Amino acid sequence: MKPGELNNAGVAATVPPTGAGIALPETSLLQSAVEMSREIERLEVLLVAAVAEIDRRGISFDTLGFRGVEQWLAANTLMEMEVSDAARVLASGRMLGRQPEAADSGRL
Repeated sequence: MKPGELNNAGVAATVPPTGAGIALPETSLLQSAVEMSREIERLEVLLVAAVAEIDRRGISFDTLGFRGVEQWLAANTLMEMEVSDAARVLASGRMLGRQPEAADSGRL
C-alpha cells in the first residue's frame, strides 16, 4: 500500500447505493449500521494511538508549516476536523499513554 492510501481491509459492512434497485432487509441494514459504527470506533482508537506516538516522538512540524500535531492533523485529514478536535485527539492519546494498561500494551 502506498503512503496516504486508505486500507479498507477491515471494512466488512456494505450498503448498496440508494436507488440501486437492491434493498437490504431491515435487519441487515440495521446490522450494517452497527458494524460501521464499530469500525469507526476502532479507527478512532487507532488514530488516537498514532497521534500519541507522533507526539511521543517529538516530530517537528515547523518545516511543514504547522505549529504542532494538532494543526497538522486538522489540515491533513478529510474528517472536517477542527484544530480543537485534533487537540482532543492528542489529549486522549496523552492521557491513555499515562494509563499502565495502555502503556504496557506498547500501542501508546
